[in-house]
Amino acid sequence: MLIAARSKTTSVMNSSKSPTKDHAAFTLVEVLVSTVLIVLLMGLLLSTVSQSQNVMSRTTAKVKQFQAARTAFDSMTRRLSQATLTTYYRAFDSDATDENATFTFTRESSLQFLSGPTAPASNGAPGVFAAPAIPNLNQPVAACYPTHSVFFQAPLGFTTEKDPLVTKESVPRFRDVDQALVGVGYFIEYGPDPDIPGFLRTLNYPDRKRFRLMELNVPTERLPIYRRPLDVPADEKRKYRNDPQILDRNQLDYTGLIDANRAIVKSWIRPLWLLDKDDKGGPLVRAAVTGSTSAYRFTYAQSMADNVFALVILPKLAARDRKKLNGLDDLAPNYSFDSWRILKKDTPHPQLAARDNQLPPILQVTMIVMDEPSAIRMQEKYPDKPTEWTKDLFTTVTTVDKYLDDVAKVEKAIKDEVVPINYRIFTTDVVIRGSKWTPDY
Repeated sequence: MLIAARSKTTSVMNSSKSPTKDHAAFTLVEVLVSTVLIVLLMGLLLSTVSQSQNVMSRTTAKVKQFQAARTAFDSMTRRLSQATLTTYYRAFDSDATDENATFTFTRESSLQFLSGPTAPASNGAPGVFAAPAIPNLNQPVAACYPTHSVFFQAPLGFTTEKDPLVTKESVPRFRDVDQALVGVGYFIEYGPDPDIPGFLRTLNYPDRKRFRLMELNVPTERLPIYRRPLDVPADEKRKYRNDPQILDRNQLDYTGLIDANRAIVKSWIRPLWLLDKDDKGGPLVRAAVTGSTSAYRFTYAQSMADNVFALVILPKLAARDRKKLNGLDDLAPNYSFDSWRILKKDTPHPQLAARDNQLPPILQVTMIVMDEPSAIRMQEKYPDKPTEWTKDLFTTVTTVDKYLDDVAKVEKAIKDEVVPINYRIFTTDVVIRGSKWTPDY
């Protein structure tokens, strides 16, 4: 009995020391709400990260797509700044036996700077090429050679002739003449890719038709700017002529792309040193690519960048030297410049016309390029037809507004296309270091 009572007493005491308590906890609704908030925050964070990655990827892709164009643009502008004419003044006397003869000092140079529309214009004005487009392409010249081109000489010392006294084939013969004159030029050409490997052509690989920025490099030993006829006829035309002399491709006295009023001479004939025939090293000569019926490769020109469809070259004066502050027509109202232009007609010997022989002080260079995906979409939409976004544009210029208006029209034409086009516009002013421009013409 005593033991039972003690047990009962102990049980009562233990139960009084352990009372029941209410513990705090999340309800099911609170857990669900917090879970939804966490999911929303994670989704927002992932969306932000994804958008940042997409922006970075697109930016990187754009940089890569236009990297070749940027490199080509920088290289082109750098070489343009090195153009030279080696101008000097020379006294000329038409009759040295006359004791009362008067000497006339004229600005002379054997070299030439030439820029302007590449293809003949619809109004009959000549283009710098003024030659058929790529054979078998069946496209107008103006469509295959849009906008402008420029040709000049520069002391770059480029040579390809091998030294016969050296056993190694790769050693150029004139490697030590690192500042010798070479012929340089830039223009745009549309056509099939001439650099597709031969084994792909045998597999009927489709032609990759693109606009390409072409660079002309005439080696020192092949530059025909100093070429003179061996048989000089003893007539008045050849007897009373200034030396040095530039000939046209008909081997007659060259008459210049523009006249004294800077208007285009429609009867202009390309100079001999820009011959497109394989006649003792024509700078613009080209031959068909083996295995192709439409791809042609220039002997002295190569592609610098693909998908460049506009190259605008505008010779101009510095702002302080212009007649109008916003005027751009002082030097090249038709975008054409010729350092060997005729200034006036002398009598009784018209062939002794004074010439300008000056480099433009500044070149405003604009290049418009699209990326490769856009070019692919355009070829799928128009398999055999080049775009003509620049047709009838950049033919005349008066003011800055007129130039900007032409650029805006190109952009509008691009945006009006049925396929999306991603493009970039490069523009800069190139100061020609060898120019000593004086307005004493």
